Amino acid sequence: MSDMSDAARPLSSRETHLDNFLADLRLHGDLPSNLEELQHVCSLFCRRLHHDAATPNASIEHAFAMLARSVTSPETVRRLFSEIAALTSSPAASLITAFTIPGVRGALARMSHYATTADAVSALATTISNITSSPKPSVKVGYTTRIMISVMQHMALHATTAEAVRSVATAISNITHGSSGSTKLVKHAFATPTMADIIARMSHHATKPEAVRWLSTCVCNITNGSDATVKAAFATPGMVIVFARMSHHATTPEAVRLISTSVSNITSGADATMTAVFATPAILEAVARMSHHATTPEAVHWLSSFVCTITRGTDARVKAVFATPAIVDALARMSHHATTPEVMRWISTFVPTPGAVVTTGESAKTTFSPLATATASECLFIAIDASLFTFYCDVATVTVADIRAFVIQQRDKRLANVPVNLQVDCKMLTPDNARMLLRNRTVVLIPT
Repeated sequence: MSDMSDAARPLSSRETHLDNFLADLRLHGDLPSNLEELQHVCSLFCRRLHHDAATPNASIEHAFAMLARSVTSPETVRRLFSEIAALTSSPAASLITAFTIPGVRGALARMSHYATTADAVSALATTISNITSSPKPSVKVGYTTRIMISVMQHMALHATTAEAVRSVATAISNITHGSSGSTKLVKHAFATPTMADIIARMSHHATKPEAVRWLSTCVCNITNGSDATVKAAFATPGMVIVFARMSHHATTPEAVRLISTSVSNITSGADATMTAVFATPAILEAVARMSHHATTPEAVHWLSSFVCTITRGTDARVKAVFATPAIVDALARMSHHATTPEVMRWISTFVPTPGAVVTTGESAKTTFSPLATATASECLFIAIDASLFTFYCDVATVTVADIRAFVIQQRDKRLANVPVNLQVDCKMLTPDNARMLLRNRTVVLIPT
């Protein structure tokens, strides 16, 4: 005879317990909206199983301990936590406290062992995300224990869809968001090779912009600040591969902004050894690729910062990686979206500093000035109105008068007797400060 179908199979006692709890949650049509209502549901559930709790909070703890015995498959994880996720989606502050009770967190951790499908992971991770969206530092600290980090690691193994990745990444991002003293301790707890491995695993399935956005936000939140030990956990060749991989799916300005901010946070203020890790052809290709989707000022700002924080030092080998036609093309492409003074300031740092050999790409208007020497290997990129011109010159000796003459030549010869204002890094360029400003920048901005 064939096995009894699932529809005809009688429920086990454990499955009955889960069904009873889910029914009690919806007993009055709506989910509990505050702590007292949840305590009532849990007390009712406990009494049915002949467990009387001494206090209302103890009833919640007992209920979840018994649920942990009933949840023994991915489907039961999905069923339970889909409801708990709905319960915690916009809860009263008091309701969140129920999920900070150590016994409840322990039960949640035990049930996570059965979250072995993407749907189960999504439901459980969404629940944790909802709980830890609370602004209370104590809530975040409660989900930063070694056991809870192990839960994240387990879920990462089974986050095999973009939606599951987004859910787990959002949970980690919520836990690590903030700047309070306790949040700094949280960041240290997550700045580990284990967390880098979690992110690397999930990056294989971050195949949609929202997944890329939230996985990058994890790194942003953890590495934001000046603590070099935190940054070091993510300044690794493995993370370089992660960012390069995700760049293929960073197809929205927000995804570009978050990946770029991640790398900027890691490399900002870091020593030369850490920044050099990111000076690779894979990162160069990622920058060029993402520049197509950097179509907002914020995305341009952070993608420019991405490159600047890597190339700002004196290592010629690092600069040489980015001194390519692809970078010039990216600069010209992004210049159309650099629509604020602050973004123009950042995009002026995008091209490697003088000393690197830079050639122009097809996107930039290439103009050889008679003022430049034929063999000049350095150049200034000059934004004139909506066009980008390349002025080949000896940056060490070029004068403000030379630059003015070039601008007039390209813009309109009739402007020869009209003052032309030049700025570098939002500072007016004058004969007195030209040496200092031009030594560190290759883009001269012409205010329109």
